[in-house]
Amino acid sequence: MITKYRWYVFSLVTILAVLMTVQYIYKSNLLVGSNCWHETLSSAKNTEKSIKNTKKPFNKRLLGYFTYSDQQVNKFNELLRRKADSKDKELIDFVREVMDPPSEKIMVKMSRPLMKTPQTTEIEIILQNKTNGFFVEAGGLDGERSSNSIYLEVVKKWTGLLVEADAFFYTQLMGKNRNSWSINACLGSDNYVSQMTFNDEAGGTGRIVDKNLKSKFTQSSINSVPCFPLQTLLLALNRSHVDYFSLDVEGFEVPILKSFPFDEISISTLSVEYGHGVKTEYTDLMNKNNFHLHKEIATSRPEFGLYVEDYIFVNKNISKLR
Repeated sequence: MITKYRWYVFSLVTILAVLMTVQYIYKSNLLVGSNCWHETLSSAKNTEKSIKNTKKPFNKRLLGYFTYSDQQVNKFNELLRRKADSKDKELIDFVREVMDPPSEKIMVKMSRPLMKTPQTTEIEIILQNKTNGFFVEAGGLDGERSSNSIYLEVVKKWTGLLVEADAFFYTQLMGKNRNSWSINACLGSDNYVSQMTFNDEAGGTGRIVDKNLKSKFTQSSINSVPCFPLQTLLLALNRSHVDYFSLDVEGFEVPILKSFPFDEISISTLSVEYGHGVKTEYTDLMNKNNFHLHKEIATSRPEFGLYVEDYIFVNKNISKLR
């Protein structure tokens, strides 16, 4: 009887010991997991902060995702000094050298469900669900958020050119595996290579800064950004036609359109942000270049980070361009 009692006591003690051990291990894992999560979050924040702080002027050889070699910097400065025009062979060759090619990875990497913007919907209707088209998106941000081209690329098998001046956003764009050419630069408002002052403090997305306003910004927030004529970028890709041109560059839309040679490079459709200009300024300019205003789009979807104020223009000879 005593032996049986001792056996019960021993069994009970053993079970309690096992339960306490399991509980200890579980709590330890929770603590480790929590610490790891906090460390990961902290690391991510530090990485983001580090990326933002690495932005330097172009002459410091750091531009977006890649550093420029001394030779490339010297070449750019030489092109800048002589104001190489949009058809300059050396300028075209330079752009080919610094432009990033389409990703070799099959799948586009997205952080949210694929969304078709209102602009994309209109373009799809106008171009009759065209597949394998070519786009240019200036103001590409991170290559996904509010993108007017990503749906066309993923669903309709288009390719194209993404232009983004903000080095922080361009770094993210490069991680999306877009099947398109891309360049970390701004579109020039002249028909020659130039360099613009870029402010990183303007509400989360960079803005071109007027020379007279430089004193309002901290020096660390102002960077120099190389600007190339759109014609130069297209010549570098051996392109003479664009099916869809999406232009959203925070105030420089009209100067860019004024400098573009519509008689040399054809565009079927165009969406342009109008928040920084007068309607007649856009319509008169585009009518002069044989475009008609197809639609005005104004919508706000904060839950998707979507704020749209765009004009949709269509080439009057679009039937000949399809």
